[in-house]
Amino acid sequence: MRLNAHIDRAVRMARVMTRRHGPTALVWRRRIALGAGAVVVGLAALLFANFADRANAQFAQIVHLAWWLPLILTPAIFASIAWVTLRIAPETAGSGIPQVIAATSNPERATTTLISMRAAGVKFLLTLAALVGGASVGREGPTVQISAAIMAWLHRLLRVPIRASVIIAGGAAGVAAAFNTPLAGITFAIEELADAYEQ
Repeated sequence: MRLNAHIDRAVRMARVMTRRHGPTALVWRRRIALGAGAVVVGLAALLFANFADRANAQFAQIVHLAWWLPLILTPAIFASIAWVTLRIAPETAGSGIPQVIAATSNPERATTTLISMRAAGVKFLLTLAALVGGASVGREGPTVQISAAIMAWLHRLLRVPIRASVIIAGGAAGVAAAFNTPLAGITFAIEELADAYEQ
């Protein structure tokens, strides 16, 4: 009888340990979300940079084809971008950095508006359209918003609570990937995205 009690206790302890520290535990889901987020953010930033370079080359090709074509094409593209931004995706207005800063005040709510995957996709496409139209648009601000959205989406997917630090880490990873400078990403996160050095 005593042996059965020890076995039952050991089984209960093993279940508790598996629940707390096993592969489905919150700590492991958080680690997977951060690790996978870093990889996906890096790949997305590289893809975005590649497409941005192609969009710039496309504009140069348009200018080379006919010098007067941008006089018609550029205002038409800018008007279209403004219309889409106002009507379809107002959360994509601006560079992307103010949206990420605002998202840190209410991270859970921001994942459905400011840093949603929908907003990230629209920001991606509108930035490329602006570059094709000849806009002097940098890809760094949009990369910050897209990266924060990816990091928040992965946390939601894995049912990990989203904190402001997750959004800041996503934005910092985007800057690090966009500029290929990890230390600049950390500095940017401290100076711009976080309100205080302690964060």
